[in-house]
Amino acid sequence: MKIKYLFLIVFILAITRTHAVFAEGVNPDVIPQVLTVDAAVDLALENNLNLRRSALDLQTRQRSADRSWNSLLPTINAGATASHPTSITGPIEPDSRNVWTPGFTLSAGLTLSTSIIENIKRAQADYELGLLSYESVRQELELQVRKLFYQILLLDANH
Repeated sequence: MKIKYLFLIVFILAITRTHAVFAEGVNPDVIPQVLTVDAAVDLALENNLNLRRSALDLQTRQRSADRSWNSLLPTINAGATASHPTSITGPIEPDSRNVWTPGFTLSAGLTLSTSIIENIKRAQADYELGLLSYESVRQELELQVRKLFYQILLLDANH
């Protein structure tokens, strides 16, 4: 509620100051711009920090939901070795000194468990909750700006 009243006061001061500047006729070359309710809503949606914070939170949740599927990827391990014969007991034959024996290993694995599936579902549900939260914040901001805009028009009409 405090933010609502603070926003109202700042908005009223801005409108009053703008009205005073145009009433004084400071610069006749400047063309006054009319602020419509839709323009005020657009400005609020572009510049509201709470909405930006909510959008960043939504992006984080989306990234987590997208990456949650990575736990279902299989693991693949590959290795290569090369060995050279050596002899501790006696001399090595001249023909076997230049012989190298290659070796290869390959293994693959896939882990499936109910906890992995539940974590994926939880991440998806968390993202959907973030979507609802973001939309709620956006709609509340739009409603507040529209209400304040019409309150200012009413105050201006009464004076």
